[in-house]
Amino acid sequence: SLVGSEMCIRDRSVGTPSASPQHGLDPSAQPGGANNMHLTHRKGFEGLKEYGGGAQWQDWRFTTVDWLRQERPEFENLLKTIERLKEEPEEPAAGEALMKLDGEQLTEDQQWCLSELYHLLSRKTKDGPKMIVRNLESLAVSRGARAWYRIVREAEGQIEARAAELTEKLHDAKRKPVLAKDLAMTIEQFESELREFEAITGRPPDEHAKALALKRMLP
Repeated sequence: SLVGSEMCIRDRSVGTPSASPQHGLDPSAQPGGANNMHLTHRKGFEGLKEYGGGAQWQDWRFTTVDWLRQERPEFENLLKTIERLKEEPEEPAAGEALMKLDGEQLTEDQQWCLSELYHLLSRKTKDGPKMIVRNLESLAVSRGARAWYRIVREAEGQIEARAAELTEKLHDAKRKPVLAKDLAMTIEQFESELREFEAITGRPPDEHAKALALKRMLP
């Protein structure tokens, strides 16, 4: 009947949300908002380990930066820029919402990344690194960049020691040939050490020393 048809139409309209008014939507429902969901709310965050300083830096940095890069590709260049700085980043003047890194003004997206970085560090650090993060709480704009800068510097002692160790192994004149059955595994380990050296020093290993080391390990 006509009355029944009108009731069905009315029921369908009640059950289907209107497309035009958008009241009370959470950020992830806004255009582009899914990308701006807080990192601490994202899948995989809880699985990240805490960093407490010392020798675990390289493994922790690798895992954490890899996860950040998956969430937002901008993180990789931002963190590398911070790590190359000779001086600690500065808090901008009162009222300014965007800071500068290496003389360049950040975009809103980059500033968002560094804000999220601070919240990540506040939850995924402990002991000495945690104190570094807590001490920067009042610097609302620059605290993410400054926390990363200070944590990296705190870890540099271990980094320098590891670089010296790898350099010594690379130039070891007492390196002996290995058995043919162990050669592939030994070369794989050697190449892993070369990649680590480049990652922590920012420069490739000496080509002559590398060739000499490979020659020495051949059966």
